Amino acid sequence: MYKVAILDDNPAVVRSIAETVDWQGLSCQVCFTCGNGADGCRLLLTHRPHIVVTDIMMPGLTGLEMKKAVDAFLPHTQFIVLTGYGCSEYARQAVRLRVFDYIPKPVSNRELEKVVAEAIAAAEGKTNAAQPENPVESTLAQVRGRRAQCSGLTLAALDYIHSHIDVEITLHTTAQTLLITSSYLSTLFKKETGVSFVRYVTMVKLDRACHLLADPRNKVYEVAGMVGYQDYGYFYQVFRKYYGCAPGDWPKHAAT
Repeated sequence: MYKVAILDDNPAVVRSIAETVDWQGLSCQVCFTCGNGADGCRLLLTHRPHIVVTDIMMPGLTGLEMKKAVDAFLPHTQFIVLTGYGCSEYARQAVRLRVFDYIPKPVSNRELEKVVAEAIAAAEGKTNAAQPENPVESTLAQVRGRRAQCSGLTLAALDYIHSHIDVEITLHTTAQTLLITSSYLSTLFKKETGVSFVRYVTMVKLDRACHLLADPRNKVYEVAGMVGYQDYGYFYQVFRKYYGCAPGDWPKHAAT
């Protein structure tokens, strides 16, 4: 199933698109709806939808500003922009940002379904032509794919990691929290996820760092602390090892 996000500050519009478009017939499911561009930006990075149907004018960020903010992290996501404004400048911005389509409101279900089907075909083409995934992305995807088969202890460890991303996470402290030995947790975690505990913690922290670095308001040294690295020099080394660039260069690097 393809994931679709719907963003509009008019609840009636969101409800209409979410409930009356034949998403099942398009092999799609709505992963979230939102009426605020800034909140939507964060949700996009979390859910990573294949298709985004968004209004232009929203609180927080406009649909086009939101698209620009997440572009480096969601290069294959197709944006369909809906607007009640007949401004040619918005249309020019949409073209510059390479949105998939720019549709004036009101839009019929038939028209939107047709555009979504075309966007899915385009997304498939881009994905098939994409370069191999970064080790961080492939590691996290591997664990997500095995999560349904994990035991309660491993799931608890995964939840602990994700909820303590802003502090140092060690095998010892996690095992203590779960009332088991470090050696048992290490063996169980690797067996059920296919990834070592330490490697997974590193991948989660780096992935979160990338999302934070997308916001120009965050300083690089602040991001290091926000993902639990008190030693900026070490954070720099680890980040460069996996992404091939300095943390401060990540937004530009990801866009290439």
